[in-house]
Amino acid sequence: MSDSRLSSRLIRGLRRGIRRPRYADVASTLALVLALGTGGAYAVNTVTAKDIRPGAVKTRHLAKGAVKPARIAKGAVRAPKVANGAVRPRHLHPALRAQIATTGTAGPSGPAGPEGPQGPPGPAGPAGPVGPAGGFSGLEVETMTSGSIAVGGVSNMIVSCPAGKVAVAGGYDAGSGIEVRTFAPAAGTGVWWSGAGDPTGWAVFVTNHAGTPQEVLATVTCVDTP
Repeated sequence: MSDSRLSSRLIRGLRRGIRRPRYADVASTLALVLALGTGGAYAVNTVTAKDIRPGAVKTRHLAKGAVKPARIAKGAVRAPKVANGAVRPRHLHPALRAQIATTGTAGPSGPAGPEGPQGPPGPAGPAGPVGPAGGFSGLEVETMTSGSIAVGGVSNMIVSCPAGKVAVAGGYDAGSGIEVRTFAPAAGTGVWWSGAGDPTGWAVFVTNHAGTPQEVLATVTCVDTP
């Protein structure tokens, strides 16, 4: 058999094995190609915020740094949406940090705290100036005796200080049965002290009620006039 005849028979056999494609097959193949080539881009460009159910996008669905301040609407973040401690000073605008750092007006005084422990004693201060000398000078005691006082008799004695001295105390020495009627400072011999100036003596007035004559000793303590 010649080569030309063999080739003709082979071509006729191949034509009988391959059938002509139908319209349905061509249409389905074209749709698949379109879906693979453009379907993904179509889905990305047509899904908007209105197509997403509220609450469907969680924090875990967002990439780090995906949400920028420019993408957050003004007033969208309120205090209830911020966790405690989430906002640090470094997150605030410098002008706001400066405003917070300024000292405000003083608040009301708080309650007094408990008393603290006593501190150690401080160092001794310097010695003060020497004050004027105190006490008395020129102390002297003057005496006077009544002599014998008869039974029922009286004796009125006034013991005087020397000139330039004042009386600061008085006294007497008498036995039993002697009534001391007056015991007071005096302003001089026979003169009662009225309280003006300084007394210069002491008065001792007595009456003898004893059964025998008695003798009384009167004293006055004197010092130099201040």
